[in-house]
Amino acid sequence: MKDSVNAFADLKDDLHRIGQWCSKNLLLLNPSKTKLMVFGSRQMHSKLVTPSLTFLGRELVPEHTAKDLGVILDTNLTYDEHITRTVSSCMSCLGQISRTKHVFDKRTVLTILNALVFSKLFYWSNV
Repeated sequence: MKDSVNAFADLKDDLHRIGQWCSKNLLLLNPSKTKLMVFGSRQMHSKLVTPSLTFLGRELVPEHTAKDLGVILDTNLTYDEHITRTVSSCMSCLGQISRTKHVFDKRTVLTILNALVFSKLFYWSNV
């Protein structure tokens, strides 16, 4: 409990320094795109009390999921939602390809499959 209070105090200081540094270097930040996520087990989350944090005048509310570089992260790092959405998107593409595959030759269909399906499956597959 004490560690989490110290961690949030450090985070608050870091957010303030980031805002100052960006202002000093004439960089604009969009605080509405800033997400607060606390990663850990379900047991840890049940015990955690998240204090109020603000960044550039906007209150940061803890999020359960957030998208970063096309990958949906969740607080438990299970990737369940990312996998579900990726499979759903691939299935949708496969359905559309299946309905139109007779129009294209085999090589074109493989190119379409690589571009619309396999690329999604292989992106971040090492995670």
